[in-house]
Amino acid sequence: MSDIPREFVFTRYPARQGAVWLRMAYVLFGKHRAPWVVVFVGYSLITSVASFVPYIGGPLAAVAHPLLAVGILAAAWNEERGVPPALRHLLQGFHSNVWALIGVGAAFFLAMTLAVYGSFFIFGQMQELGGANAPKTHEELIARLTANPRLQLALLLSIVVSAVIWVISWWAAALVVFQDATAGAAIATGLRAAMANWRAIAVYLLALAMYGGFVPLAISVIVALVVPPPVLYVLVLALILPYILMFAVTMYVSYYVSYRDVFHANETLAPLSRGQ
Repeated sequence: MSDIPREFVFTRYPARQGAVWLRMAYVLFGKHRAPWVVVFVGYSLITSVASFVPYIGGPLAAVAHPLLAVGILAAAWNEERGVPPALRHLLQGFHSNVWALIGVGAAFFLAMTLAVYGSFFIFGQMQELGGANAPKTHEELIARLTANPRLQLALLLSIVVSAVIWVISWWAAALVVFQDATAGAAIATGLRAAMANWRAIAVYLLALAMYGGFVPLAISVIVALVVPPPVLYVLVLALILPYILMFAVTMYVSYYVSYRDVFHANETLAPLSRGQ
């Protein structure tokens, strides 16, 4: 084998491509909505169970994230080739470069931890994270956020940086599985590709915030203005829950769409091998 490091080629896109990724993901999701919902619910249940393991739930869920993310990536890969998403695809990560994926997961956990604590440290708000001074209720947290602009900035920075790390982790997992990259090479390549496409990623994250935050909020406000309280909550749930589910699945599919667009631009589909 050659000792020369592999070069992973990627494409640099303008800002508007970030919105294209989300639109392409919705089209892919729309081809097999019900199977995609089943896969997403299965993924969510597994990650939820992992996160509730006593003492190690958080780190365990983070380290296992790339292994489970591969299931979503594999389902999208198969759907592009005419095979509907299925629950069996969620196990794909446990058969493909497992240790490299675990390495990506460990780096993901470390990066997310540093992103959160680092953001609060920069704005001098570390005392708000825990200890005796930590907010005890949701109402207290909202009150502190409303009254403390520095806390708002710390929270916003941690959300933005964490979102970028989340995207990079999906790209790194895809590079491990689809391009046989090592954990280090996958993370470094994902980071370089994200830096080269920061404008597209910024638009992509703004689109996620709009469709995942602003639209549901707007729907809730409009309904509250025209519907009496006795049926308000039932109607809001009936409208919002299906929308949130559809949005969440589209978002997860978009990680594969963005990876394929950045790292396999203009490539034709590979043939579907037996057993996929």
